[in-house]
Formats: sequence, C-alpha cells, structure tokens
Amino acid sequence: MAEKKLGIDPGHGMGNTHYGKFDTGAVNGGLIEAKIAEKWAETIRFIFMQRGIGCFVTHTGQTNMPLTKRAPSAEAAGCTHFLAIHCNAGGGAGVEAFYRDNGDQEFANAVCNAAVEATGLKNRGVKPEYNSQYKHLAVLSFKGRAALLEIGYLDNKQDAKALVNRDVRIAFANKLADMFM
Repeated sequence: MAEKKLGIDPGHGMGNTHYGKFDTGAVNGGLIEAKIAEKWAETIRFIFMQRGIGCFVTHTGQTNMPLTKRAPSAEAAGCTHFLAIHCNAGGGAGVEAFYRDNGDQEFANAVCNAAVEATGLKNRGVKPEYNSQYKHLAVLSFKGRAALLEIGYLDNKQDAKALVNRDVRIAFANKLADMFM
C-alpha cells in the first residue's frame, strides 16, 4: 500500500474565483475565514512535518490558486487524501464535514470527529456534498479520499474563540496526524 499523504486546501484566499483578487470567505468583525483557514493549514503542515508525514498545501499567502486547480494540484503532488478547511457563518454553531461519495464518508467522519474533539464544539455531523448550499464542491473532485471541513462559525462567540486558539489548532493537527500514522 502506498504511503499516505495529505493535501490541505485552506479555503478561499488569493485567486480563488478571480485571478489577483483576494476572496475573504466569511467575515465577522476582524475574523476572516481565508486567514483562519490558512493558519489551520500552516499548523497541520508543521505538525505533519515534525512527525514525518507527507503533506502538501495547495496555496499560501498571496499565491493565486483558482478553486478548480486545487484538487488537481494535490493529485499532482502525490496526495492520497485531501482536506479543504473552511469556516461557517450564518447563525449556527459547531463543526461539520462534507464528502463526495460513500468512499469518502469514513474519512470525512474521522476528520469531523477529530475537529469536534479538538475544539469542544457541537458535532453538526457529516453530510454528502449535495446537502451543501452549492450541491457540488469543486475541491471534492479530488481522485482519492476527500472531505471539506467547516471548523466552526465565525459569528458564534464560542466557535470563534476555538477557531483562533493556537492550542486547538495544534490538538486538531495532532489528531489528524494520528490518522496518517
């Protein structure tokens, strides 16, 4: 069996839908989804590197990376698994994950459970992508195990506190790394 390698896609960011334009994603006060997702991706990458686990991040900082190129870039980097990291907004609370098909459901469930354990937030469950507001999630076109994780709600005080907590990010990254050992 091939060694597992995780592709991480911090949601939104530079060039997401328009080259040279920064897509913030959800915003609440000073909290910006794209910046939070990037911090989580950086933390995961760091922990994976420390533990000798293969990891690839689709984009960082001001790198232009169109949404449609993210999953293919992870495939080209030899990733076996793909995780898109996002934040919710809109008056809810908790963690949820989306998956493409039954083959991805187990991975999405494990990722969601790791996030719930690390954040202490409500488990909103794991759902097929057609239950998302978009019906088809471009990042889930990855050829391998894929999930989109909504790590919490920016407009919920308890969730927001967990989203920006360094120790929570580290705890999640370690739980995720355990899945790849």
